[in-house]
This record gives sequence, C-alpha cells and structure tokens, in this order.
Amino acid sequence: MNCTSGGYRAIIDTAFATLAEKRTSAVIVSADPLYVTRARQLAVLAARHVVPMLSAVREITVAGGLLSYGNSARPLRSSTTEVIQAIRRKHVWTPRTRKT
Repeated sequence: MNCTSGGYRAIIDTAFATLAEKRTSAVIVSADPLYVTRARQLAVLAARHVVPMLSAVREITVAGGLLSYGNSARPLRSSTTEVIQAIRRKHVWTPRTRKT
C-alpha cells in the first residue's frame, strides 16, 4: 500500500477493500510512522475484511494486528529526542540500557 498523498484514511480504507476483493492471504505493514499513527484504523480494517496483518512495530499488533516482528517505535522516538537534546547541550550522548 502506498499512501503518498492526502486523505490517508480514505486511501487506507480503499486499499483494504481492494485487498479483501482480491482475497489477499495477509498484509505486512512496514514501520513507517504513518502506519503507526493509523494503527487502530489498520487493525479494524484487517479484522473487518478478515485479512491477517503482520507488522514491523509492536503498536500495530497492540491495536489488534495479528503479530509483529519488530520492536516498539516508542524507544526509537525517545532515543532520538535524547540525542537531539544532547547535541543542543553539546554533551556526548550515551544510550540508556533497556530493562529486560
């Protein structure tokens, strides 16, 4: 699915309707921020059209996707923010260790 213009909701709705008509076996959603922000819409459409949905980020699976094969997008955003803040303060940035 390529959403390169405005009206993302309608584009995604149409794309899922087309996928259902073509009896698509499954949908794999990339880690694009657009898809993360539309996680709920994607999950609802996948369930409505009975199309299994795999995702590169956890947020889409939490919203109702079948499974994810990647990490959450949130640590990436917070790490990016930390790097930018460190650069602005002219400090050396060291990543935090994640709790397991």
